[in-house]
Amino acid sequence: MKLNVKLDDKYRVQDIERDKITPDWVESETVKGTTPDKNVLPILPNYLLSLVNGYTQGEPISKEIVVIPISGQQWQEMTAHQRNELLELVEFTGRDADDYVKVFQSMYPKTPRGH
Repeated sequence: MKLNVKLDDKYRVQDIERDKITPDWVESETVKGTTPDKNVLPILPNYLLSLVNGYTQGEPISKEIVVIPISGQQWQEMTAHQRNELLELVEFTGRDADDYVKVFQSMYPKTPRGH
């Protein structure tokens, strides 16, 4: 997976270049069982706990987790690795990562015309 998010000085997302996001960290952290239905999914990293609803800390993740919209400021404070994992979680739960990013992009103040 390749995810490259660039922010300008006003914290706007300028560009997202990525192949289809797949749940890389989910797959790599899943404990494989003897059959797929016995696989144990990973637990959610602590830094993502405040960004979800429907999750009990310490339990394996599930598709029922709701990833709540974040602010641009929260996005800016995350490391690139954390952003990747957040967007992978969004995709794992069945949402489109591009749509998720557009939600917080729409919250940025708009530059007045002529400036």
